Amino acid sequence: FKSLDAWNFVRQLNDSKPAKVFQNGMYDNAYFLRWNVPVRNWFYDTLHQFHSYLSELPKRLDFITAFSVRYVRYWKDDSAGSEHDLFEYNGRDCWATMMSCLALLSVPEWARKNYLEEFPLVFPCLTMELDGIAVNEKKFYEARAGVEATLEQHKAKLDRWLGPDFNPGSHVQVKNLLRALGIKNPESSDDAALTAYKAESPLAEHILDEVTAVRKANKLLSNYFVWDKFWQGRLHYKLNPAGTDTGRLASSESSFWCGYQIQNIPRGPQVKSYLEADVGYDGIAEVDYSQSEARCVAYLSGCMNLINLVESEYDYHSYNASKFFGVKYEEVTKDIRDLSKRTNHGANYNMGAVVMLQTMGPKNVLKAQKLLGLPAQWSLIQVCQFLLDAYARTYPEVKKDWYQHIIRTVTITNKLIVLGRTRYTFLDPSKSKPALNSLVAHGPQSLSVAIINKALYPLWRRTVYGDLRNRVRLKAQIHDSVLFTYIGQDTPPLVREAMINPQIIADIHGVERTMKIPVDLSIGKAPPSRFWSQLK
Repeated sequence: FKSLDAWNFVRQLNDSKPAKVFQNGMYDNAYFLRWNVPVRNWFYDTLHQFHSYLSELPKRLDFITAFSVRYVRYWKDDSAGSEHDLFEYNGRDCWATMMSCLALLSVPEWARKNYLEEFPLVFPCLTMELDGIAVNEKKFYEARAGVEATLEQHKAKLDRWLGPDFNPGSHVQVKNLLRALGIKNPESSDDAALTAYKAESPLAEHILDEVTAVRKANKLLSNYFVWDKFWQGRLHYKLNPAGTDTGRLASSESSFWCGYQIQNIPRGPQVKSYLEADVGYDGIAEVDYSQSEARCVAYLSGCMNLINLVESEYDYHSYNASKFFGVKYEEVTKDIRDLSKRTNHGANYNMGAVVMLQTMGPKNVLKAQKLLGLPAQWSLIQVCQFLLDAYARTYPEVKKDWYQHIIRTVTITNKLIVLGRTRYTFLDPSKSKPALNSLVAHGPQSLSVAIINKALYPLWRRTVYGDLRNRVRLKAQIHDSVLFTYIGQDTPPLVREAMINPQIIADIHGVERTMKIPVDLSIGKAPPSRFWSQLK
């Protein structure tokens, strides 16, 4: 602000009673709150209005305006020049936002219902973004030193084998290395390609393992071990309710241009070891929906074998292993269980054998071939197809009935409806396998996240206005889990109870059943746990 008068004017304007309209208002409101000029009655947001209507299309203001307003010219390059040009640009932005909002008030009823489900989530998301997670500086530098030591170990091997001038991050040099290893005309040198090339020979596997290890360590350091990414000792990040077609929150760096996205932190303790509970809070905990997507596939498809399994006392992946591979349930080993898990993942997302090979990697597919005693003359593609067919044989209704139902429904209506949320799609699953894969994944993902979102908002209200105020601070929604800090050993069970959210689900035949996803509570082996890494 240029003056106290300007600040006071904005404060009074924001506090006025009329409804407010924003485009991507989470960004604006983050800064308004930082400057202590909070907004009263933020009811409309064109980004969320448009996402609730046509989620697959771009959600920039210029695109929304071009879609919503008949006569408009492109104005996004008008801010360069004088201060007057900047003010005129801002005025055009405001006009475009208002006109788009008015036009989008006439969207179909299903889109309005989507908006009423989606828009309230901006408030818990904004709270979590502004709060962030505490970073322990000592633990941060200890973890970074560990990653740096690992990097040096792997790099030293490459230096001895290939010389100190070899750069694992150079695609040109790595392609030359691949040719030297006997791989003709390598099309790519990314990590997925290197995983496939490792099967060419033991030597290729030995060297490329070190190349990928160096890349992984470098990526870890550049993404998660730069202290300047934190602000006043805290990690901040953005959670966006309009970031995906399914309704699942998307994450990115904070609106304040710091931090990093919170949802894809690598497995392992390195990063989570320096993220800790807030000062004055006893510990950090996490609630997680158990086997959420598997249950959603079962109830949406109406496959009784799958429904009976997810509601039984059996371990899901061990039982599947016994059915897929003919192994007695009591004799399922950890390796076979892991193979069942990979098979289930591939089948749920309608992978083909080629994609499954790329996902699992030749090494793991060869391991599966030996583990199951499959014919030695089979190709790796045949092994992957065997794994996928095992799922189809066990749960034929999923691929046969459910997939066909998706194709018929979308071909006729261009819509998919999951727990009251409607997605209008431009995809054609009858002509495109990637389109079918996307829509197959949409059902369980959308249902799973809809259930967690329906519980998240009332839980957030309790932490701000109700009985959990000053006892719980929500940190992030990460796919099917919610991370939080707490005070009092009796508090985490209250959060777990709040997340239990049974829903009536109709399958493809119209049969309704009540689905209740179990909620696991993780507080660590010796609670209270101070660090995120101690939870699992």
